[in-house]
Amino acid sequence: MGSGAMLAWFVLSGLSVVFISVDIRSTPAHPVLKWAFVILALFTGSSDLSGQRASRG
Repeated sequence: MGSGAMLAWFVLSGLSVVFISVDIRSTPAHPVLKWAFVILALFTGSSDLSGQRASRG
């Protein structure tokens, strides 16, 4: 069961990073901030996006 959860975590994290990498191109932020957000998503996984989406609401 643990290995399935880890696999799901890595798949969701990968999808999150891909989504951010595509979506962030239209953001008028400084490039350093864009890279920082992508790196943050790599380290925190999909749990970071769930909090960001809920706060935009």
